[in-house]
Amino acid sequence: MSLVISPLLALIKDQLKSLPFCIRGACLSSEMEEFEISEVNKEIAKGAIDVLYVAPERLFTASFLDVMKTVDRINLACIDEAHCASSWAHHFRPSYLRLGRFLTEKLKVRCILGLTATSTSR
Repeated sequence: MSLVISPLLALIKDQLKSLPFCIRGACLSSEMEEFEISEVNKEIAKGAIDVLYVAPERLFTASFLDVMKTVDRINLACIDEAHCASSWAHHFRPSYLRLGRFLTEKLKVRCILGLTATSTSR
């Protein structure tokens, strides 16, 4: 399974809609009802999800960690809008500052990719 960490639900929804048919994608978000989250968690446990989209804050919840225990391995963690780590992290989204260590130590991710289309030359 691959994990995509994205700061905006609108981006997550758009990317899910754009996935090729052969890639099984899902998201876990605060907008979802409990039964929807439960269904996604079951699919994750069965290995039926190829790409899971989450907001950075979701990673640090006990329920997310519990469902991740059912995953054999996370092949790739992609941090979408990675520029948020430097521009938002200190004040608005401090969870971005914790991503690297959390992904490698807690989730045992070996490959982390940060992507952005809006980075500056700095």
